[in-house]
Amino acid sequence: MPDAAPRPRLGDHLRVAWLLVGTLAGAIPFFFFLLASPVLTPWLRARTRRRLGGDPAAPTDAPALDALPETGTIFVVAGEASGDELAASVIRRIKAQAPGVTVRGYGGPALTAAGAELDEDIVERAVMGFFPVVFSIGFWWKLCVRTLARLREDPPDLMLTVDFPGLNVRLASWARARGVRTVHLVAPQIWAHTPWRILRWRKAVDRMLATFPYEPALFEASDIPTTFVGHPLFEAPLPAPRGIE
Repeated sequence: MPDAAPRPRLGDHLRVAWLLVGTLAGAIPFFFFLLASPVLTPWLRARTRRRLGGDPAAPTDAPALDALPETGTIFVVAGEASGDELAASVIRRIKAQAPGVTVRGYGGPALTAAGAELDEDIVERAVMGFFPVVFSIGFWWKLCVRTLARLREDPPDLMLTVDFPGLNVRLASWARARGVRTVHLVAPQIWAHTPWRILRWRKAVDRMLATFPYEPALFEASDIPTTFVGHPLFEAPLPAPRGIE
């Protein structure tokens, strides 16, 4: 079992409180973006077309993960069932290449089966919608302050965040600010909505691992090193549609 988490301080609670205020304030730029969208949307589309003018990237292994030392600690965060399965496949490969690496963090049963020592099962606590999030805010508040305490007193060598962008961009930002190398798997689809949030990701991650071939050009244009690693749906045969023999 993982060691007991370090005790959070008052400053950790204040940091999470400020995060909550900032999250609520995030509705303000979204409102102005909607008002300006008749002008901004054509400009953003034209800029995206320019950035996608070259050939799409070919899938490759992620150098940020292939360069792992033989020992050390990886903190992985996967907040949904799909991300849990995807993270588990990465951890199994890492364990095969570097058996001495310790993997811990937040996830679900797939990560546990892959050899990660979970501090918290957050997959079973995943929620969607305004009111479910409000009703579960106590759990996520405690999770955030415990993470801040651990990053201060027992930082990992690498934080690997998988999908679940609302939480993971905050955790990765805190980790990187404390000198922890950060990698995010499954690039957020900010190119489809809220494009200004790319600034938040630029502060949060050392490398982005993209699942679509056009995403490296978009993120690297904003100074985010990005590697196209392929889409998990194409790595295993899909089940036959129902009703087809």
